[in-house]
Amino acid sequence: VPHINDADNTITFTPQNGGTYSGFMQLAYLGAGLRGDHSNDTVLDKHLGVYSYKPKASYCVQNNRAYASFDWNPNNQYPYQSSGSLLMITMPHHAYILKDQFAANLKSTVYTFKGYEGPSWLLDMEAPRAAMEPDPVGVQAIKANSQHLQDILQAIERDASHANLEAYCSFSDSYGVGKGIGMHARLASMSRAFGTSHYQALDGKIRHCLEKWLRIDDTLPERNRFHYDTVWGGLFLRGEDGEAHFYTDFGFPFYNDHHFHLGYFLYALAYYVRHDTAWAQQHRQRIYALARDVGNPSYKDKFFPVVRHKDIYMGISWASGVVPGERQEESSSESLNCYHGLAALGDALNDPILRGTGQVMLALEIASVREYYHVRDHNFNQFPPILQKFGAVGQIAEDSFYVYTLDWGCDPNVFPMRHGCLVGIQIIPITAVSRYWMDKDWAKHILQSCDWAINPSHATDYSLANPSDLRDLVTGWKAFCYAGIAPYDESHKIAAANYLRDKYPRDLVSGTGAASTLLFIYERT
Repeated sequence: VPHINDADNTITFTPQNGGTYSGFMQLAYLGAGLRGDHSNDTVLDKHLGVYSYKPKASYCVQNNRAYASFDWNPNNQYPYQSSGSLLMITMPHHAYILKDQFAANLKSTVYTFKGYEGPSWLLDMEAPRAAMEPDPVGVQAIKANSQHLQDILQAIERDASHANLEAYCSFSDSYGVGKGIGMHARLASMSRAFGTSHYQALDGKIRHCLEKWLRIDDTLPERNRFHYDTVWGGLFLRGEDGEAHFYTDFGFPFYNDHHFHLGYFLYALAYYVRHDTAWAQQHRQRIYALARDVGNPSYKDKFFPVVRHKDIYMGISWASGVVPGERQEESSSESLNCYHGLAALGDALNDPILRGTGQVMLALEIASVREYYHVRDHNFNQFPPILQKFGAVGQIAEDSFYVYTLDWGCDPNVFPMRHGCLVGIQIIPITAVSRYWMDKDWAKHILQSCDWAINPSHATDYSLANPSDLRDLVTGWKAFCYAGIAPYDESHKIAAANYLRDKYPRDLVSGTGAASTLLFIYERT
């Protein structure tokens, strides 16, 4: 029996027959309403006494489908009424996936989010393509168009002429080197796909840099040498003085951003090991150490946690490591790149477990990024007006959605030009799987943001802005906007290609190539 004390705003409970109570208690929030409103008092009665106990999640890939099963293991050990059924609250991305096959199980609730009535959920998703190489269908389409082929070949030549990975492989941080080696791998894969010889020199640079960071050629400065942490179970880097500082490599020693940094290395490894299987076999344990740090699939592995950054229920990943404060993440596309890198590495190594783990984690990430980082037709009304207008979320934290970004070097770093960076950090890097989230639907909703970023004078209240702020957005962030809106229609595709056609790597955000971006613009691969 509940006893409400308005004087000190407390509620106490006593058994109906007196005495004290020891055991299980279920509490349910029945929604906000006027005092004395009892209209929701019985809405959850059919679910009394049933609760999830030691739930499990399992995954598999079969017939080009990725499956994630949430088995809630309903427990009615102490039922108030034995016929009760389990009700669990879904998030919007769950409900969006479940609605086609399990609409009858989805129930309206007082919580706004849908409830699911039943002992388990089966999320049935398209398995994203595992290979990191450009889609052969898209490659053939470009080869059949003489102008597009010429543009791609010239862009490969420009990018290759400025491919200087060896200049910074030893001296930049893990994030900078990761972006660089990822760009070189993407360029080398394009060279092979389009039949040029540039991959021959690129392969040597990629191998040389990989061997340094895998500590095969153990000559990197101490600050850039991976060490294993026996406390938290993972790789870390030291600072200049040999200490593991919070500020080293964006917090890498404290497990910030591991999936961002290592995702690029996994992507590059996926390229290289496909073409040098003997090298891959010789250094297999070192390669797998990087994969296990961010994509370990099994609790049986006692050296690394399971998929370190992944929030299985939310679907997205958190960039924050073992640091105080709320968890957050900015760049959804770099999370996506990590799980693509895992799948691609598994594909190249012919490891179905690694490949499947990457594909399922990527499928879950895609579903959540499309739901929470992108404004789209189906989720438009979930967002407040300011986010509806901008079309993209800059950062998600545990209790907040942000319209701005934290650490990216956006120039100028003021709106409306900053819209280009808001969109760009949800695009970098562009790869063969970017088509799963860079599509016409999202392009429609970022059209205005990108138009304002590229042409500030089009923005509302432009005349009120500080004139000193109204210089052009730097070329690289403009390029991401052009790529992001290219899928909208043919005119935007042509405008994007025209903008990128004469660009060099130095004109773009680090880790981005003109050839890579053009390939996406033309054939979304």
